[in-house]
Amino acid sequence: MGLIKDQLWKLKGTVTRIKAVIQDAEEQAQKQKQNHQIEDWLKKLREAVYDAEDLLDDFSTQVVRKQLMPGKRVSREVRLFLSRSNQFVYGLRMGHKVKALRERLYDIETDSKIFHFEVRDEERASLTNVREQTTSSEPEITVGRESDKEAVKIFLMNSNYEHNVSVISVVGMGGLGKTTLAQHVFNDEQVKAHFGVRLWVSVSGSLDVRKIIKGAVGQESNYIDEKIKKEIVERCQGVPLVIKAIARLMYLKDRAQWLSFIKRELPNRVKDDNIIDTLKLSYDPLTSYMKHCFAYCSLFPKGHRIDVKSLIQLWIAQGFVSSLNLGECLEIVGLRCFEHLLWRSFFHEVKKDRFGNIESCKMHDFMHDLATHVAGLESTIVDQQGNRINELTRHVSFETKLDWSQQIPIPLPCAKSLRTLVLFQGGKRDEGAWVSICQGFRRLRVLVLSHFGMKEVLPLIEKFKHLKYLDLSNNEMEALSNSVTSLVNLQVLKLNEECGRLKHIPPLDGIPSLEELEIVGLGELEYIDSEGVGGKGVPMFFPSLKRLEMRNCGRLKGWWKRWSRDEMNDDSDESTIEEGLIMLSFPRLSSLNIQSYPNLTSMPLFPTLDEGLYLRRTSSMPLQQTMKMTSPVSSSSSFTRPLSKLKRLHMWSIDDMESLPEVGLQNLFSLQWLSISECPRLKSLPLPDQGMHSLQRLEVDECRELKSLSESESQGMIPYLPSLQELFIDDCSEELSGRARGWGKEREEEWPPNIKHIPDIVIDRNYIQKEGRYVKGEGLTFP
Repeated sequence: MGLIKDQLWKLKGTVTRIKAVIQDAEEQAQKQKQNHQIEDWLKKLREAVYDAEDLLDDFSTQVVRKQLMPGKRVSREVRLFLSRSNQFVYGLRMGHKVKALRERLYDIETDSKIFHFEVRDEERASLTNVREQTTSSEPEITVGRESDKEAVKIFLMNSNYEHNVSVISVVGMGGLGKTTLAQHVFNDEQVKAHFGVRLWVSVSGSLDVRKIIKGAVGQESNYIDEKIKKEIVERCQGVPLVIKAIARLMYLKDRAQWLSFIKRELPNRVKDDNIIDTLKLSYDPLTSYMKHCFAYCSLFPKGHRIDVKSLIQLWIAQGFVSSLNLGECLEIVGLRCFEHLLWRSFFHEVKKDRFGNIESCKMHDFMHDLATHVAGLESTIVDQQGNRINELTRHVSFETKLDWSQQIPIPLPCAKSLRTLVLFQGGKRDEGAWVSICQGFRRLRVLVLSHFGMKEVLPLIEKFKHLKYLDLSNNEMEALSNSVTSLVNLQVLKLNEECGRLKHIPPLDGIPSLEELEIVGLGELEYIDSEGVGGKGVPMFFPSLKRLEMRNCGRLKGWWKRWSRDEMNDDSDESTIEEGLIMLSFPRLSSLNIQSYPNLTSMPLFPTLDEGLYLRRTSSMPLQQTMKMTSPVSSSSSFTRPLSKLKRLHMWSIDDMESLPEVGLQNLFSLQWLSISECPRLKSLPLPDQGMHSLQRLEVDECRELKSLSESESQGMIPYLPSLQELFIDDCSEELSGRARGWGKEREEEWPPNIKHIPDIVIDRNYIQKEGRYVKGEGLTFP
């Protein structure tokens, strides 16, 4: 196997070298439309790269499965030898495939030298361009930066200041919001009025002085003369989509470049028969991986509202999104790609959640036509006749309900290398269709069988050894096959809505690559893991899980059905159960959403959360237990205080919560947003005066028993929270709300010292302080 590893490593290096020239090859193919040699070379390269990825994935899957085999080394080797995937035979077979593919790639690499393609570091260049183009375009809604913004404005605008300030430095680690702060100052109306000329220059990645100067000068030319504006609008026939796409395409270009574009590339008149070609002008400069991401969106029906989080997961599953930086979150890279495509008008009608995160979007019909055009036969929506499918097709979706009762749609079987199969509406089917899918499309990375009418998931699902994204939502099965646990590459598993009969889920904790798990609307499910034993340590417990969403399973009683008899008996009290549960905690969980589980009593703990914790209509017991943890997650991990990296904590309708442990609240060093609403029994919220130094927004709503927000009377009603920018208290006890209403004073020295630094304070939906100034009687619709 060592020789095979060496050959595969060389194969991977060859693929990397060839892929480095794809960007230049695509540009030359676009410029030399009559030169079919380049296009043929690109087609050969894409097919070879697909085959190489399959081969590399085959080997890595085999390695992972070998590592996961239980038992002692001798017995494991016996099982491996007796198995059908005997290592010696497997090595011979793999060796022949690697040799043939390397020879094929060598020929392709040799041919590439004829065209003199240029090597591009496309990912780094593209991400730098994204940042330069978008950082000053549409400012985000921010929380708690008003005082910082005002301080910078004073430095900029006060001409009598002690020093003639030429440069203001804002220093801090990445992610603190330095660029966002600069954005808000740059776009402030007072700043605009004060300075006649403003230029936005972004320096990121490599320092290219010439490019920076050109970009700065180019912004001045954004004020292009009326003649150019008028000609653009006339040629585009006043179509807003086309005008906006061209404006973003030519962003930061000078007047000469605008004139050249109008003369050489823009049609004299945009009409129905050339609008796609015109929009394609905005597509052509995209990097190779962004082109793949956009073309993949042709799988969604026209008018479909696209879930952005799922879209990014699909891109990652297909390998479109990668990172040059070791350890960088691929979801963040994917989000940057989406934001760039959004900025260039490939998407529109964006919807955001209450926290400002993008939830969904749509594609304009013309943009969908463009995606279909550039995708060709590689990605396509299929009808019953199987139009637009051949052996090169890699990604398919079905928009309409189909009859799968006899066989899968013809000629779908010819697409042997299929990587995506998505059903939006399902249709009539029988077991034969499921067998055909499992046996015919073993290279699938994405499988979405929504509304498929599936009554059971057959063991054949283990044939999908490459599968990374599996959505079995809206089906009729009562149990999920144990074979799902053999999908060692699976990253995303979704069991959502209308799987109302599902009563059994196999233990998923051993799937090594699983990063996201969604369990929503399973009305018959009583336990997440009915086979596992709560309170008992396991060798591997969700080693990669980052996001867990559990909603609307009204009968759910707990995570486990059974408890370890070695640690507890029927008379065990709650504290004993807590001690047992400490052994089972999510080692990498980043975000947790639990809603509508009123009977939830047992749950693995979640001390590593660093994004958000969202609890609604459920028990507070898992949170209480996590906050009280005093030992590491496992014997091999160093102890970090539980929830010390958590940024957002939101709790709604937690009926059993009377208080939160003081020691747990003291550990919330990184918490930026705390929201507690409709908790009828909450009497004590002992916020510490030490530890919560990052808290920027505090909301307390409809907690009618709550009388104080501090851990001791000496602190007053609320402790001093140095970073707090927004405080909302609404419909709480009269002792809390009444005293809070009395905080507002016209004279600053009369304000309680713990709260006078807070710019925005709203009590019972009325401001008493707004943007750092005392106000009286100004109402607010409470968020």
